[in-house]
Amino acid sequence: MSIVQMKRLRVISLSSETDLLLRDLTSLGCIELNEPVGNPDFSGLALPCEPNTQDFAERKALVKAAIDALAPYGAKKPLFAQKPEVTESELLDADFSPQYGYAKQTADITARISAAEAEKKQIQLDITSLRPWEGLDLPLEYRGGNSFEAGLFTIPTTTEAETAIDAVSASDIAAEVRLASTDRELHYMVALAHRSASEQMWDTLRSYGALRVYPDFKGTASENIAALNARYAECETEIASLKQELTELAGNLPELERYYDRLSLDENREQLRANLIATQNITLMEGWIPAEEEPAAAAILERHGCAYEMTEPEYDEDDESTQPPVVFKNNKFVSRFTVITELYGMPKYSSIVDPNPFVAPFFLLFFGIMMADVGYGLLFAVASFIILKKAKPTGMMDNLLHLVMYGGISMIIWGVLLGSWFGDVVQQVSKAITGTAYAIPPVLFDPISNPTSMLVMSMAFGVLHIFTGMGLSAWRKIKKGHWFDAVCDEGFWYLVLTGLILALVGVSVGLYVALAGVVGILIFGGRHKPTLIGKITGGLSSLYDISGYFSDVLSYSRLLALGLTTAVVASVMNIMATIAGFSIPGIILFVVVFLVGHAFNLVINVLGAAVHALRLQYVEFFSRFYESGGRKFNPAYNKTKYVNIKQ
Repeated sequence: MSIVQMKRLRVISLSSETDLLLRDLTSLGCIELNEPVGNPDFSGLALPCEPNTQDFAERKALVKAAIDALAPYGAKKPLFAQKPEVTESELLDADFSPQYGYAKQTADITARISAAEAEKKQIQLDITSLRPWEGLDLPLEYRGGNSFEAGLFTIPTTTEAETAIDAVSASDIAAEVRLASTDRELHYMVALAHRSASEQMWDTLRSYGALRVYPDFKGTASENIAALNARYAECETEIASLKQELTELAGNLPELERYYDRLSLDENREQLRANLIATQNITLMEGWIPAEEEPAAAAILERHGCAYEMTEPEYDEDDESTQPPVVFKNNKFVSRFTVITELYGMPKYSSIVDPNPFVAPFFLLFFGIMMADVGYGLLFAVASFIILKKAKPTGMMDNLLHLVMYGGISMIIWGVLLGSWFGDVVQQVSKAITGTAYAIPPVLFDPISNPTSMLVMSMAFGVLHIFTGMGLSAWRKIKKGHWFDAVCDEGFWYLVLTGLILALVGVSVGLYVALAGVVGILIFGGRHKPTLIGKITGGLSSLYDISGYFSDVLSYSRLLALGLTTAVVASVMNIMATIAGFSIPGIILFVVVFLVGHAFNLVINVLGAAVHALRLQYVEFFSRFYESGGRKFNPAYNKTKYVNIKQ
């Protein structure tokens, strides 16, 4: 349970071996290649390796589009489907050229489907534009003859069609206007006039808001609509045929998914070339490796005929850029909680302290107290356990589901201790049925009826949490050889705080213990100041930190506040659910209110409990000892989306 010791890796390999070497190193998954060799002796000979990832990116995009297009036509996967397992050789040595052809074929078919769908939409728009003229037996392109002019036009429905017709008739010109159809907004009309009278007719019609229409069709509207409907049917037939082809191609989905993962691995190795320097014959690489992985890496490097060295890192503690990357080594349980530390930021490589073994129990403790309920905990634990067993997720999702399961177990334990089973549902239901309230008694106490005990317990856990952080700070200083600083900065404060606690519970010697700590702080609190006055004032200012300790301990009262919130809201929901008794309507009301109310309580308070549990770690705990500024170890490894590689 510590920060893993890292070694600096430098490698010189034959350029002909680079591809196979990168493949084996990514398969090993424990080497970070991140800095090209900066030896000035090579500056005139070596050139950075330029990765050519464009081809891989284009192929990946093509294959991913094919997978997405074929997924609706393939066999439905179970809700918690497990990824298929393949060997590295099956993935990296297979010939996927047929799958590339399938992907291109799928892209062509989907493009044709998209074109047909677009044509269908255009046909629908065209038919809609022709419907108003469907009753005319006049060709739409007809504009009249030598003596007469014909034209189509519209006027707003705010004007009566007969008004426009009568206006033209009353003008005593050689013209005639007829109504073709009307919709909510427009009258669709046709006009015929002698060419000598056409300008006068159009001037008259424009006064009523007339706009001329020039349909881009030949023949009558009904003929065009019939032709468009026929083409629409052809498009539907074509689309159905193309979708059948996609259904047949969907049988290749598993292989296409493997091909996508293969391209991802190839692209990843190609991107690593950006961190290499090469001549025509040799390649140079540099990076980091955990010391415990040195034998495995050495075997690979020797197999490829590489010259290499793995040395202890040389770095400046004050220069973050020279710090080795950080990776934690913990057991399976504690490793699930590293995400909490990583959210805050990685510690310095030189900080010595791995906070995760201490974060894990305290986070579960605080989260469990704030969400103490057997029913809620069972939902969390059972649901996450089923998903873990059925889906067998990996990576971040695996860790997250384990965190949820552990949190559920903590909720169950504290629910039993504090007597909460979906709040007080047992008591409320028994009272509604029998008239007498029966309850499952808490092992410790009921926080609603005894909030003082809850507050005292919260404060006690807070003191334990703070003392643990102080202890880690002292241990880190001792490991670095600064034992006297540990005594002055943490030891005397242990005396002060412990003495005050003893005095508070009635132990008279506690005041003397606290006084001894105060004297030590006053004398040595300003020991690093250069002047006598500075040393005296430094001790006094150090003693003022007592207010900070008190405020930090008080901040743990949020355990009481969040715990009571969860319990009270659950109780209110139970009262509302049982208010109508256990008649048929009452049972229906109970089911609805119980499910909705407790779901609301669970969602709202889980978020609050998680945030406050994190805050107690980051603010009250990490502030005691944590040295941030580290960088997470980022090794090259085979990351896949659709399959798992057998190790």
